[in-house]
Amino acid sequence: MVYYFGNIAILPCNLEKIYSSDQIFFTFNNTMIAVSSVDKYKLVQPTVTSRTKLLIRNFNFDDQGFYRCGLLDTKLKTERYDRITYHLLVDGKFNNH
Repeated sequence: MVYYFGNIAILPCNLEKIYSSDQIFFTFNNTMIAVSSVDKYKLVQPTVTSRTKLLIRNFNFDDQGFYRCGLLDTKLKTERYDRITYHLLVDGKFNNH
């Protein structure tokens, strides 16, 4: 399920880290998203036991496409992907104020 709050979208990741060094990431149209705490994209994990989510700020027409969560297993040097791919579309009802 994708959550929308105004022009913010939140996408959950269904993968769990096995090792603390494992890295969760998201792709947009098969390209890895660069995330940070100040930019458009941010990875959030409210508690240690909760799943990681991708927060997309100022969601607009350029953000339409396919999103998928992945996990880099740093011990095995492999990547796994969530079985769910999110297809996000803009319906034109955003308030840009």
